[in-house]
Amino acid sequence: MKVLKKHTEDGMRLAAANHGRKGRSITPEAVGRATRYGGEILQQFLDYIERTMPPLGGRGSRIQKQNVEMAYLRFSHHFQAALKDAENMLSEEEE
Repeated sequence: MKVLKKHTEDGMRLAAANHGRKGRSITPEAVGRATRYGGEILQQFLDYIERTMPPLGGRGSRIQKQNVEMAYLRFSHHFQAALKDAENMLSEEEE
């Protein structure tokens, strides 16, 4: 999945500002890596939407807004849990 570096850099700057770190320096290499990995996460989410859909043909086989929203809620819940676990592992390693 192609993600634009401009959008990634804007998102990184917004995330820094949201955490009280406005003005953080970001290298072009970091933007490139974040773009690549962000695209991979996006592709995994789109694959997840498809896996949650019924087989082709007949009623319910069209991807609609509510299908995306339900998939997002489940995906986001699991993603946040995985991030929390990763943070816990990092804090345990630092101790």
